[in-house]
Amino acid sequence: MSESDGMDEFLDGGMRQSLMIASRIAETLARRRQESQRQQEHQDAQAAHKAQARLT
Repeated sequence: MSESDGMDEFLDGGMRQSLMIASRIAETLARRRQESQRQQEHQDAQAAHKAQARLT
């Protein structure tokens, strides 16, 4: 049996860290997308309200 040179542990740690970073980025992007959708819905509602006000 050969002794571990620590490379496997190093690579495993690096992979875990990379996955955590990717997960955080994905979460941040999802939050930004949700916020953008909320803002667009708000703008659409305002535009609809203004259009309705012009018709009455």
